[in-house]
Amino acid sequence: MQYYPVIYTRTRCCDYFAGFHVRPDFIVPAEVLPYIRTATTDMDAYEHTKKHLIISTDKMILFGIVGFIQDIGGTAVELYARDEKNRAIFGFYGFAAKRENDFNTSKIPDIQDCDIIRAYEKYVMPYWNCLDQDTKKAEPISLEEKEIAVSPIPEEFLWNETVHVHSETDNPDRLYTTLLLDALNGTVLSYCSCVNDFKALKNSRFSHVVTNKNNRFRLKKEQEERLEQERQEREKKHSKKKDNDCTIEADSSYGTQKKNKDTSENYPGINSDLDSNLNNYHDWKDVLEESEYEQLKKETAGKIQEALQEKASKSNKFGRFMKQYWRIIGAICISVMIPIMIGLIKKYTTTKSTSEEGETEDAE
Repeated sequence: MQYYPVIYTRTRCCDYFAGFHVRPDFIVPAEVLPYIRTATTDMDAYEHTKKHLIISTDKMILFGIVGFIQDIGGTAVELYARDEKNRAIFGFYGFAAKRENDFNTSKIPDIQDCDIIRAYEKYVMPYWNCLDQDTKKAEPISLEEKEIAVSPIPEEFLWNETVHVHSETDNPDRLYTTLLLDALNGTVLSYCSCVNDFKALKNSRFSHVVTNKNNRFRLKKEQEERLEQERQEREKKHSKKKDNDCTIEADSSYGTQKKNKDTSENYPGINSDLDSNLNNYHDWKDVLEESEYEQLKKETAGKIQEALQEKASKSNKFGRFMKQYWRIIGAICISVMIPIMIGLIKKYTTTKSTSEEGETEDAE
């Protein structure tokens, strides 16, 4: 099987490059980066942690190490292990293979630190001081393989029905080799040998993940509380539905019996046991009133009160509007009629004065 180098890291001057420093064409960064970033959430240079990572799909297999390059390469990469601010550099350093049709193998690639360093020297070191980075096309290489015996996967806790949470005491190395063999034989899975950040663990996409004892306890407790809450909500909904069905059935029974009672008054020989049935109904209704009946009445009365208040509010608004409307109309009428009246009075006064002067002249 041919393997291709895959490196996601940074250099002295350039930050982590989402396109990867080197990868084959069949590796899609958007598909694998979420897993790598989850694995790098809790990296600590003082812990010297090297995490095993596996991502297997129906098209490819990706596997390797998440860690600090200084811990992997030692003195061979001493001058290429820190950025311009003297921070230790970590990343994903591994290999990928295309999915093949033959899923019957008992061997896995036995990657060593020297395999990673050779890829690092070829695809990262020559571009250490470059200000820009681009993706280098990976060339196929051969890796030593080793035979492993098939072993059962240790018992685990299942989180959210999708994530198998393993303990640190479950021998992560054996778990890694077992899952890598499963991946090479066609199983779609994802694995990280250490995620101790609780938030990253809860939101993890991995199908298998190893974490500490405290995180497993917190996940179990949180899941138990959530399942109990969901169970109580289901019971509450079921009980409410059952009470509603009883109320509907009681009301239907009462309507039928009332109709029969009217008939029995006109025809005394019909349904002689009606009074007994009605008594049973009222007893039933009393029981219902102790649970949901009074609450239903209160809710109905509240809705009626709200409707009346809304109607009264609308009526008051309309009354205030009409009052203001007639005030405006009155003001307009007054402002128009006063000049007209003044004009008429002036005209009348002028006409009267002219008439009196004419009569005086005639008398003379």
